[in-house]
Amino acid sequence: MRWTSFAILSGLLALGASPALAQARLVVLEGGPARGPVQARLGEAVRVGVRIGREALPAGSRVEWLRVVPRLQHVELEPQNEGDRTYSNAVLGGERHGRWIGHDELEYTTEPLAGRGVHGEGAELRLEGAPAPPSRAETTPRRSAPLAGTIWLAARVTLPDGRIVATPGAPGEGAEGPEPPERDRDRLGLRERVLRVSFRTGDGFLGWLSSYFDVPYVFGSTPPQSERYTGIDCADVLVGARRRETGRRLRYTSVQGIERLARAVSDPLRIGRDGVVRDGEGEPVELRWGEDVRAGDMLAIDYAADEEGLLPRAWDHIGALLADRSEAGPPDGVLDGQDLLRHMSRRGLTDEPLWRHGPIRIRVWRWR
Repeated sequence: MRWTSFAILSGLLALGASPALAQARLVVLEGGPARGPVQARLGEAVRVGVRIGREALPAGSRVEWLRVVPRLQHVELEPQNEGDRTYSNAVLGGERHGRWIGHDELEYTTEPLAGRGVHGEGAELRLEGAPAPPSRAETTPRRSAPLAGTIWLAARVTLPDGRIVATPGAPGEGAEGPEPPERDRDRLGLRERVLRVSFRTGDGFLGWLSSYFDVPYVFGSTPPQSERYTGIDCADVLVGARRRETGRRLRYTSVQGIERLARAVSDPLRIGRDGVVRDGEGEPVELRWGEDVRAGDMLAIDYAADEEGLLPRAWDHIGALLADRSEAGPPDGVLDGQDLLRHMSRRGLTDEPLWRHGPIRIRVWRWR
């Protein structure tokens, strides 16, 4: 297992501590830029340690490792769209659907860092992945790669004299709750000084897409949010993965804008509750995996089934075809309702069969 390079997280803030503690920081061993964020492939390990200035912690210091967890929707704050707790920068539904409102305020908490892929204790830690937060055991979206995704790290250190220093993202001494300090957040979400580590399954489009697990869904996300992994919507997450795969500065866009970046490889089709793909006349259509469709193709989805609409449209959903499946499990070679779609749901990135979307109209698109 190779180690990724040194990246330095921004300074720890010492509440009420002496100036000598102001330069304390987290360091990540091997990989990524000096101040993060870190991008790693599964199979690589990232070591993280706490330092004060350039020195190790004093003997006898106690470290509490934390993760900063984005809530998947509003819990404490009133949503911008009445009755809908989904994070949204724009109007959801109705005649004004998609109209800009302003950056929604995202909610966060912190919890002890634990789970598969997390090793070590004391002043150093080794990560081999980004396990889903334990607090989401009942709500974590389905994922084919359990350790892929993004994690934000923080730590609280109790020094031998009893003073407490906290990294960016960690509640400081005297904090009343588990939320990260306001100074570590801005209108886009968590500031970049809170260390982010993203793990992916590979260097292709679907591999980079996997790095967005545990990033919250934000309808109408903005490019800076997408680039910082603070929040992202269904179209932007696909563009973000493609940007990282190719190194091209593709423009973040809506579902409708995907047509400028991709080409249609199917006519508008339907998938009914029986999972069978049909044309506009209701006749079954056979799309073969490897010939007509392939992993990484995008599927524009119309839930309204507007006969006169053209896909994609700004209010449609979109995801990426992930894998061929059959009711029994193994591939059957034909596109149908059992096949897996990787898409940004309102619960975050998820892998799930097409039949879960109910009767839908679809069109298959492929990156140019």
